Amino acid sequence: MSKPIIPITIAYLVGLIFGSIFNYFPITVIAAIIFFIIIEIILHKYNPPVSPFTPFRDKSLTGFSKGGLRNHIPFLFLVFLFGLFYYQLLSAPPSYNDISKYIDREKTIIEGVVYQPPEEYERKDIVYIKTQKVYINDRVRQAAGRLRLSIYNNDIKLRYGDIIRFEAKLKKPRSFWNPGTFDYEAYLARKGVYALASIGEKNQIEIIGNTGNMFFIRLFEMRDRIKKAVTNSLTGPPAAILLAMIIGNTTGLTDEIRDTFMASGTTHILSISGSHLGLIVVFIFLITRFIIGLLPEKLLLRITMYTTPTKIAAAITIVPVIFYALISGAQTATIRSLIMILVYILAVLVDRGNEILNSLALSALIILLIDPLSIHDISFQLTMVSVLFIALAIELKRQWAKKDKPDIVEAKTDFTHSISEKVFLYLFITIAVSLGTAPIVAFYFRQVAWVGLFANSIVVPFAGFLIVPLGLLSSIISVLTGIFFFSGLNEFLLNLFYSLVKLFAQIPYAEIHIASPGIFYLSLFYILVFLLYRQRQMNYKAIFFIGLMLFSLIARPLISQFDRNFKVTFLDVGQGDSAVIEFPDRKIMIIDGGGIFSETFDIGRAALAPFLWDKGIHAINYMVLTHPQLDHVGGFPYLLEKMKIKEVWENSDEGESIAYRRFDGLIKSKGILRKTELSDMKTDIRDVKVSVIGARERASINDRSIVLKISNGDYSLLFAADIENKAQEALLKHDSIKSNIIKVPHHGAKSSLNEDFIRAVSPEIAVVSVGYQNRYRHPSSEHIEGYEKVGARIFRTDKDGAIILKVNERGINIKTYKEAALKRINLSGGLWGIFSKETENIHKLILF
Repeated sequence: MSKPIIPITIAYLVGLIFGSIFNYFPITVIAAIIFFIIIEIILHKYNPPVSPFTPFRDKSLTGFSKGGLRNHIPFLFLVFLFGLFYYQLLSAPPSYNDISKYIDREKTIIEGVVYQPPEEYERKDIVYIKTQKVYINDRVRQAAGRLRLSIYNNDIKLRYGDIIRFEAKLKKPRSFWNPGTFDYEAYLARKGVYALASIGEKNQIEIIGNTGNMFFIRLFEMRDRIKKAVTNSLTGPPAAILLAMIIGNTTGLTDEIRDTFMASGTTHILSISGSHLGLIVVFIFLITRFIIGLLPEKLLLRITMYTTPTKIAAAITIVPVIFYALISGAQTATIRSLIMILVYILAVLVDRGNEILNSLALSALIILLIDPLSIHDISFQLTMVSVLFIALAIELKRQWAKKDKPDIVEAKTDFTHSISEKVFLYLFITIAVSLGTAPIVAFYFRQVAWVGLFANSIVVPFAGFLIVPLGLLSSIISVLTGIFFFSGLNEFLLNLFYSLVKLFAQIPYAEIHIASPGIFYLSLFYILVFLLYRQRQMNYKAIFFIGLMLFSLIARPLISQFDRNFKVTFLDVGQGDSAVIEFPDRKIMIIDGGGIFSETFDIGRAALAPFLWDKGIHAINYMVLTHPQLDHVGGFPYLLEKMKIKEVWENSDEGESIAYRRFDGLIKSKGILRKTELSDMKTDIRDVKVSVIGARERASINDRSIVLKISNGDYSLLFAADIENKAQEALLKHDSIKSNIIKVPHHGAKSSLNEDFIRAVSPEIAVVSVGYQNRYRHPSSEHIEGYEKVGARIFRTDKDGAIILKVNERGINIKTYKEAALKRINLSGGLWGIFSKETENIHKLILF
């Protein structure tokens, strides 16, 4: 193999992927390995590999010959197995003494080390701790593992390396269990965090020492001085953006700023990644080359006898780029990017600078040897795909240059001589990277930022050659003097920069949300990219591949349009209510918008919108607010901002929360039809009947809730909102409240228990929308027993996640998020147990 690092990296990467699959499909993985071995034995017998000494011929993209690769299959297979077992080793469940073993106990005294700088927000600090000891009944026990501690209203400011002791109740990390939402549990698990804690009283933390590395202590103190200097000199978006881009501090970024950068396709600018480090390298490299060019001619000639100005400039960039990576917080994503940059600089120093694919492969190998779980990290995926598409774009341009100039045998950089061709190459690379990363962005964020094709061509150079260098220079001076120099110029450029980003974000239809393409279609896209690249020219095959690529991005939402069933999804929104109803004619109703106890958290952004976008829903026909409490209205303002809402149903009450005031203001400003006279209102939507059967005027706020009954043929659903005893007594006088399905009133609170009401409804299915480990201890055991007595099957969003009901003439089909989740298989369960559990996982994979 003339370029062995590429197949070695591919073999190792495939091993890691199979290692991750092995946790859920061990028999399938072992069968695939055995099948590969059998095929290789057969091929070896009838078509033995060419001798390794055979001259290379018919070189492929990676540079190894047909015969050469076959000779190394046994070695690559060993690399594959190493990747598989290495992943298994590092992805094992927490150790026996992990701090997560103490979850759900009463408050525990914990001792540990702050292993990275705390994240400071307006109302709280977030600290990551490596635990060392726990104190239980005056006994000390050794502990391991990491936990995430949220500190509210505490005057004590912690720093990296502090050994602290505190008392708190541990909780398990919990995502919102809905299709399409961010998996927070998995994200923390990849960081080795399996437990959460929070404290809110002063003097609950005792600092008992510091064991931090002195170099990093000084480094993080330097970051703090930069932050203080910036916040003293700049305010608002300029301060938040500069801190994010210079020292990786994103705590000041508001939702508005993040949304603006996301809509313009430039959100990567806000995190210190390969693009930042690359731009710093280019900036310093160009300045160094310019300075070297000013040297006396004799000195320059003597230097070139030993090396080249390019190598000198490349070597000089190493120190400042490492300094920048460290001063930015040395976050995992930044260190990955630093490794890639250093590998490429090394390639330049050994005259391999034009072998970008080799550098990419070596970088990926080093990163994945350090942290195999990086394969699941979006920043790793985006960085690798970006560089890959840069390499492919450059290679394609070289191929075109050879065709245009056949007299040039070795097209080193002839095609970049003119400024126009350099500009063209830059634009071509920008477009290639935007297109290459678009499926990953769609997969994770359910968004296509097509504006980024143009925005990045302007925004990235602006940031790289103006914002970052000037901000970094001012920051370094502030460390030495305590004064943020050039603050006026920084603020002017940052405001101009942000205005430019907003300009792109405000282009009509800049923000297009789509359903996630899914892992199958995502894989298909990149396979087609590879086949398209192999074509090297535009012909009927290339056109066919391009068509399939586009189809792979929209296939899933297109297929979903053929599903005309009546569906109801009770979403997991914490301690709140929210249900999405899909009528047979594709009209959409959403009843309540969930909520969370902190008004600084937007449940609409975190749970409702991602679920709706993942189903290809961009418009809501009927938005129903049963009553204006925060746990019902919390997510509606975000939906009003991001989606087309045709009409709103609500009672005549007005809420006092910030969320309700935003809800009310957006309805008025957008001129949305508002219906408040709902008493006994009835409407037909295709074959489904919707009736308002409860909205009392003289009662408590909960008893004034809108109650809906929705009927589809022989089946009906009763949405009982938060009604309590008096409203339930009033409903007993209604003609018929009997229903097959009920959304249990008021999260199953004891104050809403009315056994006569339960018997009158006599449901087959009872759904409790309730928060995981909520402080009210909802639902009450009495409420659960009441529904069990009438034979109802009980589903809870805190235990089952989202509950999806599909109702048609054949009956009611029920699926839950928990049922659909693949289960990790314990290999100690016996062969039959492993086989049955794997069969269940395969069944879930096909059906869900």
